[in-house]
Amino acid sequence: MAVVERNRKEEIALGMTLLGVVFSSILYGISLSQTYTYYKRFPNDSWKVKLMVVLVNVLDTASMVLVSHASWYYLVTTGPAGRSIWSLNVELCLSMVISALTESFLAYQVWLLSDRKSFLTMCLGLLALVHFISGEISAGEFLSLRNFAKFGSVKIPSILRLSSAAVCDTSLAISLCYFLHQKRTGYKQTDEIIDHLILYTLNSGLINCVTSIFCLITYIVIPRTWVYLALCFLISRLYANTFLSS
Repeated sequence: MAVVERNRKEEIALGMTLLGVVFSSILYGISLSQTYTYYKRFPNDSWKVKLMVVLVNVLDTASMVLVSHASWYYLVTTGPAGRSIWSLNVELCLSMVISALTESFLAYQVWLLSDRKSFLTMCLGLLALVHFISGEISAGEFLSLRNFAKFGSVKIPSILRLSSAAVCDTSLAISLCYFLHQKRTGYKQTDEIIDHLILYTLNSGLINCVTSIFCLITYIVIPRTWVYLALCFLISRLYANTFLSS
């Protein structure tokens, strides 16, 4: 049997890919559990919300399949680590759609909680749009390059994608926490529920933000280690979990 020789940098990169798949699988399992819980607890929700839940699950499943395909290519069929397999870039496209759905839904919640303040909602929607468009541009350019060595030419849209994601997620979390706090009634039971919602919203928003920031830093500083790639795998699942839990 032929032995495939890998240098140390390739071993680290492939190790990061494997870790990304493992933790993505865990988050994917959590999202499936959240979907089951949602349909069991909220059977009377509008068909539009139910349709969005189905759509996010389908996209999340497709994203997980593409991540698994890329991992199989690099780890099992021992494809060259310098080549960007198509499934990685298609997965980024799907990830952008999941993030757009999640951020749009959260912006809609801000609109409802803020007594329909359109200006704030438009600002949040604009941030989400910048995130989505820059992400799709990055995915399209990555798909055309097919070589990780040339990915430096796509730094501007990639940096814009990750930085806008961090700003958008933080703004959404802060906005939701602020308007939820405004809904406190003074009744202990109601206020406890609101406090739990505020805490969860803040935590989920910060997790998404911090993950995007670390992804941005590792993409700029140590791109050849593929740490950013593993984090990108997680970001897709985090957005799906954020949507399903909201």
